Amino acid sequence: ALAVVSAYERDLSDAGCAELASALTLGIRDYARKTGFRSVVLGLSGGIDSALTAVLAARALGPENVTGIAMPSRYTADMSNEDARILAERLGIHFHTIAIEPIFSAYLAALEPIFRGRKPDVTEENLQARIRGMLLMAFSNKTGALLLSTGNK
Repeated sequence: ALAVVSAYERDLSDAGCAELASALTLGIRDYARKTGFRSVVLGLSGGIDSALTAVLAARALGPENVTGIAMPSRYTADMSNEDARILAERLGIHFHTIAIEPIFSAYLAALEPIFRGRKPDVTEENLQARIRGMLLMAFSNKTGALLLSTGNK
């Protein structure tokens, strides 16, 4: 029979990975303490990068001190949103969803006169990333939570 364990309590089987995870967990805990932060916030996309960051943060500070925020757009798969929600639930962290579509649409409308005639490209992707960063910083500033960045490299 399979035992049900929350993700932040699961042991990592490979010794090297376990050592790295311990070091990263200690780094988060130590930095938060030394800088006076009691809680953290991160963007929770449903991908491996934000999932790993959420697990490490929950291990470092306790799940009650971690907030994950999903910020879907028109390009976000329903499965990604569901993965983010399930991960937050299993970790026991706080979870919020902020749809960025209205903000993204407002940016595109404001830029339309100077973008007219140009094909969509990485510019629009970068706008979405910047919107997400702005929302996370707003939450961080309002609540006093340390913003943890995630990346897939």
